[in-house]
Amino acid sequence: AGLASQPRPVTVWHGDSASEQLLLARVAAALEGSSLPFREVPCGTGDSRVGTRMAVSMHAPDALAALYLPRAVGPQRIAELASQWRAAVQDNAAIRRWADGRFAAEDHARIDGQLLAACGADWMPLARAMAEVMSRCDGFFATDLFLYWRARQLAQRGTIQLSDSTAADYRGVQARRRH
Repeated sequence: AGLASQPRPVTVWHGDSASEQLLLARVAAALEGSSLPFREVPCGTGDSRVGTRMAVSMHAPDALAALYLPRAVGPQRIAELASQWRAAVQDNAAIRRWADGRFAAEDHARIDGQLLAACGADWMPLARAMAEVMSRCDGFFATDLFLYWRARQLAQRGTIQLSDSTAADYRGVQARRRH
């Protein structure tokens, strides 16, 4: 809340992840109308699809140093980003995907469907099903902990079975679709 009133310029590093783009938009909204210098350091590819996307954390330190070419974020871009932030807050979605420079709001149905489809009729490592979902999850980085939570939710609904839905670590858990 006090970002615009602090004395130092603000620089946001961002890549192609929805969370990094949300941060950029949120900072822009906080700085909208402020005279505080606002800069960005793009670290992504501009493409949020699996296989091409890059988050800041995916770069080695020396590669990040080479990318440090901050550029000013002008008033028009600040207004556009702030508008995207306000729309994302208004949507109040469970998941926000980043695609083609815009946020797309959705509930858990798409991810849950992908996770269900990745589980076979026979017992298999849950980690394999989760990796299948991760390998096709464009626009948002579905983490292992997020997918483990979704798998436990599917198990509670009776859609899939887990060999141990209370395990703190998913790596030893087996999964299958309900018969």
